[in-house]
Amino acid sequence: MKRSTSDILELFIVYIIIFLMLKEWLVPITQLTGTGYGEYILLFVGLALLVNVFYLPFWLVSIIKLLYISLFIFYTYTEKVALLSADSFHFFMEQIQVNAIALATLQLSDVTNPFRTLLLFILIWMLIYLIHQYLVTEANVFYFFMITVFFLATLDTFSEYDGGKAMVRVIILGLILMGILYVKRLGLLTGERLKLTTKLMLLTPFIIFVIVWGYFATLLPSYDSVWADPVAFVKETLGDEDNKKVGYGNNDEALGGSVADDDTKVFKALVPERQYWRMETKNIYTSKGWKDNPDQSFSTLSGGVVNTSLNQVMQPTQQAVIKNYEAGKALGIYAQAYVPATILANNANLQMTNTSEKITAPQTPMEEEYQILYEPIKNPIDSVRASTMADYQRNDAAVIENRTLPTTVPQRVRDLAQEITKDKDSVYDKAKAIELYFKNGEYTYDKLNVGTPAEDQDYVDQFLFETKRGYCDNFSTAMIVMLRSVDIPARWVKGFAPGTYQQKDPETGLEEYLVTNNEAHSWVEVYLPQVGWVQFEPTIGFTSLDMFAEDQPTEQEQQLEDKPEEEQTLEEEQQEQTTAAPSFFKKMSDLMYDYRLVGYILLLMAMIVAIAALFTRKLWLPGYYTRKFKRKAETDDNFMTMYEVLTQQLARYGYRRAQGETLHNFAQRVDQAYDTTAMRELTSVYEQLLYRKTHEITNFAQLKESWEYLINLTTG
Repeated sequence: MKRSTSDILELFIVYIIIFLMLKEWLVPITQLTGTGYGEYILLFVGLALLVNVFYLPFWLVSIIKLLYISLFIFYTYTEKVALLSADSFHFFMEQIQVNAIALATLQLSDVTNPFRTLLLFILIWMLIYLIHQYLVTEANVFYFFMITVFFLATLDTFSEYDGGKAMVRVIILGLILMGILYVKRLGLLTGERLKLTTKLMLLTPFIIFVIVWGYFATLLPSYDSVWADPVAFVKETLGDEDNKKVGYGNNDEALGGSVADDDTKVFKALVPERQYWRMETKNIYTSKGWKDNPDQSFSTLSGGVVNTSLNQVMQPTQQAVIKNYEAGKALGIYAQAYVPATILANNANLQMTNTSEKITAPQTPMEEEYQILYEPIKNPIDSVRASTMADYQRNDAAVIENRTLPTTVPQRVRDLAQEITKDKDSVYDKAKAIELYFKNGEYTYDKLNVGTPAEDQDYVDQFLFETKRGYCDNFSTAMIVMLRSVDIPARWVKGFAPGTYQQKDPETGLEEYLVTNNEAHSWVEVYLPQVGWVQFEPTIGFTSLDMFAEDQPTEQEQQLEDKPEEEQTLEEEQQEQTTAAPSFFKKMSDLMYDYRLVGYILLLMAMIVAIAALFTRKLWLPGYYTRKFKRKAETDDNFMTMYEVLTQQLARYGYRRAQGETLHNFAQRVDQAYDTTAMRELTSVYEQLLYRKTHEITNFAQLKESWEYLINLTTG
């Protein structure tokens, strides 16, 4: 198919617009589903569109796309594995085997995330192919335009995504695209090839009108909707009352389901450093959620002194100030920092529920402002790691109460916990292994697309093996159930995450954090032998408090501390001199490794450019040779080279010299195709130079002009 440079430029512009419209598809999908690496998925869209511009062979396009998909999957789902290694080969073979078995047995829940990613890329591949074919055959993308508008309108109406600005962008882009394709269809209908200047004259006023119209449309005032909210209407019609928002609730017996964000302010905290705000604990898992201990008792906090099951603090050194908003006062629970010693509330008669350790003041209104005296506990990590399962006191109430599980917990949950912890000796390392398990790439933090277990289904089992997506309740409950499956006592803690940092208070020097309903959170406390209750944070995207102190200094470190400062400085300088070079190369090596994905992408793009240049050389080589030979001397050798370059370019364009065909007949065939005599003139001189050797060219300038005329005709 012969195409001019203007045709390629036009197609390139069309695909830029389509790329921007497809971006409006992908952005809300990645936001609503929690899909990561959205920029690399967009890069694949751009790559798939770019190769269509140059009409590369199908086999080459397939290789390029499959190579990109393979690199994406490899670097997304592996860590510290070399690309060209036995480990990478094993990774791909394992994926093929596992997913083939899952598909053959129709166990679709066992399909791995890399395979799901592959299906996503194939779907995008097919979509772009269909768009390309419709462009080529019909020069019309009206249906694609309308589906995009409908898609955005649906998301804007029935989800948390705000598609107002995206809708304006898509309509402007769609109208411009339809205008460009309308001009293209005019040329096809009339049978005339419109010049680029003609197309610009037709399109420029239309494009300016659309852009100006779109700009003024955004400035016009908007009015309230005449129709009622369709989402509320549908929910009311269907009797759906499940419209939960994130926030602190009292009933946790039926966990699961999606939750919407809620920016309602609960309290403001002034604190020396970020804190988790502990409200209460629960230890009875029901296979659907958590419930309170029925044997409740209460303790009065005399003078506000807190006596929880956490490590006791006798002389607290830190102070936090809590300033409640209306939602905080309505909640009626006093927050605890790690580890609390005293709560100072002016008029409150505080009491604590002994089983849940929730602190309230049922006889007096919730204080608008109160103080917490606390002490951050640092447990020595060396002694923590030395504790084993044998160190638990079997008659300890904390051990007994926080190890129980319903008999309905599926065996595969227990098996998974055993598999994760089988190589760990200390209790701490076992707990840490389970905490880190959720960050292996298989699980996704999501609040909008969270499943609810069926009547005969365990909440944790559903999360671990089926949905693999959820928020803090899913992650924390799953960790506790797995810990208890290997006989490690653990309990569920409710409260609030640290909140959003606001500023540093100029008077007290304390950091100010704003805590809203969005910060309502749950986490895990693990009972470690000889240490007590310690916080763990399995939820993706959250970081627990540092409750462990570094190991005691070694003998060598102690000797270094005892040395005079001058001697230490001298030794440090000598050490720097001996290690400077290796350190530099190591840093460069680490830097190259960290950015290896960028390097591979750049290499891939370079390969694409090189391949595209190779397959489109008939379009750009004439211009290159024209400029090249303008600077050459007017010699016989240069003329013969020019003639041979011309025959090669004609062959690329479809006019190849047949076997046994004379130069004269070949030149006559080319002249008939282009309605000229230039090729015969050039061939006559070339034959004289080739066979007579002594022929002198007297009209070199005229011959060069004929040569340039012919070679430029081959650009389309």
